[in-house]
Amino acid sequence: MEYLLILYLSIGTIVYTVPVDKTCNELYEAMEIKNIIQYVNIYDESGYIIGKVTKHNDYYVHAWGCQVNTN
Repeated sequence: MEYLLILYLSIGTIVYTVPVDKTCNELYEAMEIKNIIQYVNIYDESGYIIGKVTKHNDYYVHAWGCQVNTN
């Protein structure tokens, strides 16, 4: 069965086909290791870290999911 990793970004949706030897989680983790997915600190006006956001290249990741490819 083939799976799709779906990233919901601030500019739209990107879909990756998951290799047959990997799970969605493994593909997502591999993207983190290659810095395709990054966790970026956000700061307030005084320079203090107030949280983290997830980015795919230059775009914010709002959510991600996995589904069976039905094509």
